[in-house]
Amino acid sequence: MTWTLRSVQKVFVYLLVGIAFIALCLGDQALSPLVIGLCLAAGVGSWFWDPPRIHFARYAPLWMPLTVSVLLSLATLVLLGILQASDAALGLVLYLTGAKLFQRERAADHIQLAVLSLLLMAIATLFNEDISFGLLFLVYVAVGLINLTLYHLRLQTEIHPQAASQTRDIRLNFLGFLGSLALVAVGVSVILFFLFPRVSLGILGRQSRSPVMTTGFAEEVSLGGFGTLKTDNTVVMRVEFPAGVPPQVDMLYWRGISFDRYDGLAWSRTLDRSTPIPLNAAGVFDLSASSLIPTAPGLSVFPLEQLIYLEPLATNTVFGVAPLVEVEWLDRGGATTARQEWQRQNRRLSLSETGDIGHSLPRQLPYLYRALSRIPTGFGPRLQQVSHTEILAALDPVQRQAYLQLPTDLDPRISALAEEVTAGIPDDWGKVTALQEYLLENYAYSLDLPDPGAEPPLDAFLFTHRRGHCEYFATALTVLARSVGIPARTVNGFLGGRWLAQENYLAVRNADAHSWTEIPFGPYGWVTFDATPPEANVSLRETWWDPIQDFYDSLRFRWFKYVIQYDLFTQQQIWRQIQEIASTVTAPPDREEFGAAFRRGWAAFWQTVQHNGLPVLGVVLITGSMAYWGYRRRYQPLRWRDGGWILLASAGNGTVMGSLWQPPPEWPTWMVGILLPGMAFALMRWSPAAWPKPRQRRQAISRLYLQLRDLSTAVGIPEHLGPEQRVEHLRHSDLPQAQLAIHFLQRYMEIRFGGIPLAAGELQYWQQQLGQLRRQWQPLARNPSGTPKRASSAA
Repeated sequence: MTWTLRSVQKVFVYLLVGIAFIALCLGDQALSPLVIGLCLAAGVGSWFWDPPRIHFARYAPLWMPLTVSVLLSLATLVLLGILQASDAALGLVLYLTGAKLFQRERAADHIQLAVLSLLLMAIATLFNEDISFGLLFLVYVAVGLINLTLYHLRLQTEIHPQAASQTRDIRLNFLGFLGSLALVAVGVSVILFFLFPRVSLGILGRQSRSPVMTTGFAEEVSLGGFGTLKTDNTVVMRVEFPAGVPPQVDMLYWRGISFDRYDGLAWSRTLDRSTPIPLNAAGVFDLSASSLIPTAPGLSVFPLEQLIYLEPLATNTVFGVAPLVEVEWLDRGGATTARQEWQRQNRRLSLSETGDIGHSLPRQLPYLYRALSRIPTGFGPRLQQVSHTEILAALDPVQRQAYLQLPTDLDPRISALAEEVTAGIPDDWGKVTALQEYLLENYAYSLDLPDPGAEPPLDAFLFTHRRGHCEYFATALTVLARSVGIPARTVNGFLGGRWLAQENYLAVRNADAHSWTEIPFGPYGWVTFDATPPEANVSLRETWWDPIQDFYDSLRFRWFKYVIQYDLFTQQQIWRQIQEIASTVTAPPDREEFGAAFRRGWAAFWQTVQHNGLPVLGVVLITGSMAYWGYRRRYQPLRWRDGGWILLASAGNGTVMGSLWQPPPEWPTWMVGILLPGMAFALMRWSPAAWPKPRQRRQAISRLYLQLRDLSTAVGIPEHLGPEQRVEHLRHSDLPQAQLAIHFLQRYMEIRFGGIPLAAGELQYWQQQLGQLRRQWQPLARNPSGTPKRASSAA
């Protein structure tokens, strides 16, 4: 299969521009739908703007005045304040790219398009830091290298027209060869990226990014909306636990912001006083002396260290499991840019009197910080002993009034309901627990919110529809508690998250946004009460889509962690791990320790096989098929299809191990499973053990010679002639493709009698060529009477 050089170059230059345009479109609010539509229309129209349909020279005088008009128009819009300068610059680049697509006449036009596409790709980095950009960039580099090669060939045909016939057609195997070189170049570039010393550290937060607006978490709570809420599974926070995974990790409450005033429709904050959190000598924000920390004597606590990768959110809230005692913003130390130094000097953390923690940095950036919590444990029975007087005494008069505030027009049925549920219960802990159980047992969780009509939202929830989402349950419990004189507040944050065991981190999503209630219990601090039914925790639900979504998010997390945030600190950690592995491998083995390790490894392997029979069988079959394919490809040139099969088999192994393996394998085991198909193919393709012996190779070429001898005899060449005489006979014959047969006979004599080995892929090549020769000569073979259909002229 062949194509013309011009058509192939056209395809690859459109691929180059298309990849850059897609990377730009996938960015946050980079292009409006109207601009995207216009660009797509221009791209499709320019595809058909080719001779002989269009003559470039006829339209050439129009482009200069059109370009000047566009430039003046964009400058005018900027001066009038209608358009920002950055948007005008982007618009100019898009126009120049579209205009150049309509002017693809010379090789220089194609290289200019490549430069414009590179500029679009650079602009896309300002809007798109997702893994989609990384994948597109790798494809862009590979396509760009092929495009540069095609440009060089096109340029040579323009400079040396006499060479045009040599590069008129492009074959599929040539494109496969260029693609292989491009993949090698991309691989080397990735290796150099990780090996090249980092000059500037901690680039996380250097680039401005558009905020991610969530459907759940917000700095306000408004009731009364109706309709079906759509769950958004976008990950907004990833949490690692350096000291070990806590129990019930999918039930952690990630506290955000609290509210104290309810007006019947929405919650707001009136207690807005805040104090700066001091920095200790180690550069850590210390909250150990704050009012957040419980002071009850003999209280046991569970320390929980969290490493939080926070995506851009429309809030300055610092999330963590309450109560937090330390917060450390991670810069990884070392050299910084001017912007990072400014951030470091101007960074502040503040603690509000409602217990919320906020930072002073811009909202449109992602952040990485370490949080340490000391979670009280086993104090449930003690709360029953805290009197109502102690609860009120722990609050100052302003706080007491705020946390007992109720709307002036509150429905009397709500107070009556609270009194009815708590009747006969002497202590506040028992009353709150009774109210919580009442809501859990008598109301349903739903994202399909009914229209409250003219009825107040809380009244409609409690007495009419009796269903709603978490904000209704938290509001109901808070208002009911205040109705019987117990201080309470509503809190917004996140509940749980999806635990990705393969990567050892918790993915907290927009869908995990949650609201709950906090009650003060004197020396035990503010205690969480959640009246929302358990089905509100979306992390406990399992769907068929979850493994695919988890795999994609793990890729995104690795992208942010090892590419976007890649710095010298990370590089040093990787080298340190490599050195530790190397020292372990090179250390002299201890026989007893080696034997014990071998037995443990064998036991673990056998247990894995027993628990994962089907996945192991799948991995073995996929890997075995690639080993067989490698054996079949001995002595044959590599093709792009070989790489495609290896990638497909690797993806199959990765999917099998990632979705069916129980328990999920650690990442080294998972990576080995992904690499197995390629290793099996290479072992059987290049291993000397899989190569045929020299005698077998001579036998194979001899069999081909016998086939040619029989075929040539059928078209009139005497059977008794040897290879040399047969060559001479063919030179004076008028048989089609006689030169091909001569070349084979000469090569056969070199291999059979000269000791020259077969080259890689040569045996299959001659098999294909003799098959083609057979199709040419068979119609000329003798008929049944013995008379040749076409006689060859003998020497």
